[in-house]
Formats: sequence, C-alpha cells, structure tokens
Amino acid sequence: KMKKHNVQTQIYVFEMPDIKESVLSAISSMGTHSLVEEDQQISNTDWHLNANTIRPYFDIVDTHINKCIDEITADTLYKKATINNFWFQQYNKGDYHGWHNHVGSTYSSVYYVELPDNTATTFESNGKEFNIDVKEGDFIVFPSVFRHCSKANKTDETKTVVAMNID
Repeated sequence: KMKKHNVQTQIYVFEMPDIKESVLSAISSMGTHSLVEEDQQISNTDWHLNANTIRPYFDIVDTHINKCIDEITADTLYKKATINNFWFQQYNKGDYHGWHNHVGSTYSSVYYVELPDNTATTFESNGKEFNIDVKEGDFIVFPSVFRHCSKANKTDETKTVVAMNID
C-alpha cells in the first residue's frame, strides 16, 4: 500500500541583467527551426538540432546563469552543479508546449528573455496547477520532476525562453 507525503520544495527565481537584445540577436542568427509534434507547437527552437550546433546565445547567458547555479549549490549543500543541456524556444501566437517533466535531471530552468503577459510556465503538483510570480528577465530553477507546460500564447507578442537541465 502506497502512502503519499506532501512536502515543500524550493523554486528559485533570479533577476538577470539586461541581456535581452544580445540574446535575441544571437538566436536570430541561427535561423528559424520550428517544431510541431502531438504535444507541442513551437515557432522556433534548437531543441531538435544536432548537439554540435553552435548556440551563440549560450555564451551570453552562461556567466550569469552560473552565478545563479553557484547560489543554489551553496543553498542545497551540493558540491557542484553541471548544466547538461540547453535550448531556446520562441512561441508565437497559438504556440504551446504540453505537460511534461525532465526526469533524469535534478533541476530544470527557464530564463524568460521575452515574456508577454500571462504566458509564464504553469506547474502542477499534487493535482493542482500553480504559477510562480516571474517577469521578463527572470531565471527560474525548479525540481525537474515537476510537471509543467507552456499554455497557448494568446498574445500577438513572441515569448522567448532559454531552458536548461542541471545536475
């Protein structure tokens, strides 16, 4: 017989410096690569590109992200943390990413490069949906087992994120 215990966990939110325009320019230099599958429609992403693809936006965010990861490492008493993969996604009107999690990683994260109103990540825990108060320019880190989604973008503005998994 299974017993279930609901426990609290940490979700970290960091305010990143204003690097939006340089990140968007770097993403733009990569061209457009849409992804449409049963549970997602994304206007532009490098998720499905070859692992050897040059991702110039990562060089822009890397130093800032690593400072955040260092703070989390100190808070959790882990000895070190490693980014094991990263990608960007751009959601135009009607784009979405269905419910999923990132089993196999310790943490997942999202840097909100562009964030139109009401388009932040939605989470689910213990059968209840919730959102974290974030704004454009924030970097959020959460346990990778949390189910989350990007509901359909109902705005005429683009939502752009850089996501990564951390162990």
